[in-house]
Amino acid sequence: MVWPEGVPRLSGRGVLVREVLTSDAPSLFACLSDPQVTQHVSPPPPSIAAFEKFIAWAHGERAAGRSICFGIVPEGVKAAVGVIQVRAMTPDWFTAEWGFILGAAFWSTGVFVKAANLVAEFAFTRLKVNRLEARSVDSNARGHAAIQKLGAQPEATLSRAFRRDDQADRQILWTLTEASWRDQSIMPDRVSSGEARARVASAIRDSQEKKTPRTILVVDDQVDAREMIAEFLSLSGFTVRQAEDGFQAIEAASRYRPGVILMDLMMPRMDGWEATRRLKADARTADIPIAAVSACMHEQDQQLAREVGCEVAFPKPVDLDQLAVYVEVALARQPHHP
Repeated sequence: MVWPEGVPRLSGRGVLVREVLTSDAPSLFACLSDPQVTQHVSPPPPSIAAFEKFIAWAHGERAAGRSICFGIVPEGVKAAVGVIQVRAMTPDWFTAEWGFILGAAFWSTGVFVKAANLVAEFAFTRLKVNRLEARSVDSNARGHAAIQKLGAQPEATLSRAFRRDDQADRQILWTLTEASWRDQSIMPDRVSSGEARARVASAIRDSQEKKTPRTILVVDDQVDAREMIAEFLSLSGFTVRQAEDGFQAIEAASRYRPGVILMDLMMPRMDGWEATRRLKADARTADIPIAAVSACMHEQDQQLAREVGCEVAFPKPVDLDQLAVYVEVALARQPHHP
């Protein structure tokens, strides 16, 4: 079964499931590089550029009819915050395997189960899958509970099947048939649709609920570029501070304790690489997420930015919607503040 032009968009209450897009790379990197998320799965791509390459590969696999990678887009969010990947294990898709990963800010919101049910229906009715298999690490209690909600049953224990660092962990093999899925899917919602929407809305503004600072520091020596980003973020509900070089950035970060720093790289007096290096070396500012935003985005520049402590890199002219998604997710990943 081949889909050269893409797969249908699957819409449900409070969630959209559609093929992953290149524009999802920043939000997926921000959501899925969280240690809470990666604890029980294989390491995700290590950069936005690597996610873009993964998405291009996924499109090729879909065009060849071997697998489909869906992005999970909750209502109120513009980019994917998780993925569901379905892979054929037989040429006719009689047996398929699926895997899931979702940003921690959207756990316990109902988004996963709604999205997975949409994909399961697509698999059973459109792909004519007879049996869906999934694997989860033995210690992943949250993963076990999530897949059980879909009607899956544990079928086997796989010894030393998941490699993590220098050890091999056991996995549970789960199976789902259309019959068991439909038996589960007729069960009433455990929460009302209104409560589910409220939970998702709470996750979207997770940083505010957690009292995470919503102050964003924008650092750029070009006034027009700096003020364009600052105005957009202000209209999006953030408090914005500005700095025009690395020295001012270090001073402002210590003074205002922003939740996120958006750092230009090429600046006079002190460039963004050196400013980031110093901020990460200072215990008072070391935990602040820093994103590089620069026209200087050759591979070696991005690599150096990551080495000094920038977790993502956005090329200029920057996509403001992608930037806002990254800021929200970066804030949501941070721990509670007293």
